[in-house]
Amino acid sequence: EFNTNSFAKAGDGELFFGGINGVSSLYPDRIRKIAEPPRILMTNIKVMDTNWKVDSAFSVRNITLPYSENIISFSFTALGWYTPDVYNYEFKMRGVDKSWIEAGNSGYARYVLQPGSYIFEYTAGNELAGNLQHKKFIAVTITPPFWRTVWFIVLLTVLGILLVIAGVDFYYKTVNRKKLRQLEVQQTLQLERER
Repeated sequence: EFNTNSFAKAGDGELFFGGINGVSSLYPDRIRKIAEPPRILMTNIKVMDTNWKVDSAFSVRNITLPYSENIISFSFTALGWYTPDVYNYEFKMRGVDKSWIEAGNSGYARYVLQPGSYIFEYTAGNELAGNLQHKKFIAVTITPPFWRTVWFIVLLTVLGILLVIAGVDFYYKTVNRKKLRQLEVQQTLQLERER
């Protein structure tokens, strides 16, 4: 805590500030801008608005979920020289978002996903416009219901083909039986005439 109007500037540019614990000084021209990017951590992942693997959210690299659990949200934060709320956050879900979404100072994203494969990318920094070299990734897979899987579609196709073949075979057998009966009737009539 510093006292009001208790400041001075020396001839060499040093600034002095009087506070309750004494005098503090600094040279403003010697303060360097912190260029080191923050470390980005995943703090929480929720599936269907319920915490998912709370203890290990920061180490998750892949998520596979069934089609019935397709609502997913991510909370992430930046650790660096500043407090997390000073950083700007951006994220993008490849396969959903066409460009990066600027989230301001809130590291939070929520999606409702269709079955498929996605990659969630997220980053943070002081100024992000085009400066996205420190990205993190999580691969997300939403499995389709069994009736939309390749093996089920192939099975239905094969079954459909077999049913068509069986139907055609039954039709031709029925037609041939009718013809055979007609021939038998004609042959019986012919034999009767000849007798």
